[in-house]
Amino acid sequence: MGITITRKGYHQLIDSTGAIVSQHTDVDEAIEKASEKAGTYTLLPAQKEIKVILFEPDPKPEPEPDPEPIGSIAYLTSYQTPTLTDTHSGKTAKLNYGKHTKMAYCPLTGDIYLCGGDGQGQHWGGNDSGALDTVGRYNVQSHTYESDFLYQGALGECTPRGLDFIGFTWVPSFNEFWLGPGWGWDYTSAKYPWLDYTWSIKKNYASYNPITKKFTDRGPRQGRAYTEGFAGSWDSKRGRIVWVENDTFHSLDPATGQIQSGGWVGLPSSHRTETADTHYDANTDELIFAQIATGRVYAYQIESKKLRLVASVGCSSDSAASYAVVFPPGHCLIVYSREDSRPNPWRLVNLVTGEVMAMDLYPEGCTSFNTGCYHPPTGQIVFTGGSNDETSTGLNMKNGDSYHHYQWVLWGDK
Repeated sequence: MGITITRKGYHQLIDSTGAIVSQHTDVDEAIEKASEKAGTYTLLPAQKEIKVILFEPDPKPEPEPDPEPIGSIAYLTSYQTPTLTDTHSGKTAKLNYGKHTKMAYCPLTGDIYLCGGDGQGQHWGGNDSGALDTVGRYNVQSHTYESDFLYQGALGECTPRGLDFIGFTWVPSFNEFWLGPGWGWDYTSAKYPWLDYTWSIKKNYASYNPITKKFTDRGPRQGRAYTEGFAGSWDSKRGRIVWVENDTFHSLDPATGQIQSGGWVGLPSSHRTETADTHYDANTDELIFAQIATGRVYAYQIESKKLRLVASVGCSSDSAASYAVVFPPGHCLIVYSREDSRPNPWRLVNLVTGEVMAMDLYPEGCTSFNTGCYHPPTGQIVFTGGSNDETSTGLNMKNGDSYHHYQWVLWGDK
């Protein structure tokens, strides 16, 4: 703030008759003039103009926006899968995960659950056994595995069989995993002679309770939820499972089992959409998914029904069903095989900026991972699977005979 005082006009010396005797710029000068002649005088001071000026403070520079958090990942170690004895057949086998195995985090128990997939020795049938019908539970901190649901089931129990490439989505409204959408083979009595065949994964929905360790029949299965390669994410805004089937958006209400088609997505490529692992972002109301065959990551804004390309990762593959896709905070991690992309088959996508980082973090001897899961309590990502992927050197059992641990760090996160 600034103040200026300015005199306007003159000081006036006035005699007793009211006449102006003289005008002065200085008061002392007026007094001296009055002293020249006896009499009574009045001094009228000059008017003063006071100006007050408010100075605006220098504007503060706009703060630089915080940089988007940058994720990084580092290999920790690998823990061998256990060797187990089947109580039904008496066979002993070491768990070895193949393609299509699904991993999912359970917020109730804090563990990672495994279900579905083609593999070797997964339920005692050897390399032709087909699928992991047992639901396994893996504790990340103690790196221990337990078979929570045994594949042979019990008489009259809802027992999925021949599970393959199928969703295992956590549904908060049930506090259970939803089995589907996706694919199951329904192996016959030649494989499962002890089961009650009145229940079929091809005809019914099912959910799995990690506390009771049992499946629940969820009613007749609708169309548009039974094609290999499907899996969904939980839309927390609307309370439903959402996924993309080729070029169409779908949603499923677990309470009713009804499917609604949300319209054409508008993918520019006709390649099959890989949705084994997707992510719903509640902040943007987007379903984020990868089309592995073309190397593109997309985000579908559900309310506006608009599709945007997040990034092209610079990789492609004709084996769209066989690679791990994981969503650590703010990112999408696609793990291509070394056969498809050398020298850096891993692609880490920042979902905000679209930046892509290429790397190779396979442990020594590994060439492919088919499934992975982010574990929020530890910030670790666990991978496995890929043992029955054909490579130039044949099958690589090392991919799926261990739980491979990685540490995720989000730099710049508040």
